[in-house]
Amino acid sequence: GLIFGWNTGNFGDLKDQYESIEVPAAPGVSYEETTWEPQFEDIYNGACVKADLDEAHKTAALKVIDKWITPDMSMESYYGDLDTYISNEGDGKYNVLKFQDDLSTFGLADRGLTWVSDDMSVSGDEDKVLAEKDGKTYETQQSHIGDKDLIPAYVRLSAEDNTTVSNNNSNIFNYAMPLISTWIQDGGLTDDAWNEYVSTMKQQGVDENVKLWQKWYDKTMAQE
Repeated sequence: GLIFGWNTGNFGDLKDQYESIEVPAAPGVSYEETTWEPQFEDIYNGACVKADLDEAHKTAALKVIDKWITPDMSMESYYGDLDTYISNEGDGKYNVLKFQDDLSTFGLADRGLTWVSDDMSVSGDEDKVLAEKDGKTYETQQSHIGDKDLIPAYVRLSAEDNTTVSNNNSNIFNYAMPLISTWIQDGGLTDDAWNEYVSTMKQQGVDENVKLWQKWYDKTMAQE
């Protein structure tokens, strides 16, 4: 069997029976053109905060943010309750006490607001160890990504275009996810079924989304 996951730790006790593999090249695509997701700031896309710092709420908002990114709160946000799932060993050192069976944390992981300074360290994080080990599998394919092949995390759509993309995405995912799940579980992915899928995705706005993101990427890059 196989899974699309973060690392072999997702198999729990069976993790030693599995290996991470490179992404197979699609028909007609050379190995040199085949890529995988890059290692860059957007992999931590949950670890950010935005606050409307008007004078009436500025002090309170900054106080909440400041508290959330303190060392103990950051570790609790990522791993779970202090002294239950992670312990503070002193001098900026933390130790993970317990993971879930699939090595996911009891906290918010990278979907929470977390700040780990250079003088902090975490031991016992088997998920991190496996992620670094399995991550080496993709290094060559990641090197195929050029500087202009990525949309930086700071590129933002206008409010109007963001609404359009969000509405399109609702239709796209409501259609695509159940169908892909059916293909994986029950089969049925024929050439005709695929062609119908591509046609429907276009009708649901996938090309419009690409066009809008391209527009705001170009505008942002022109300002640099």
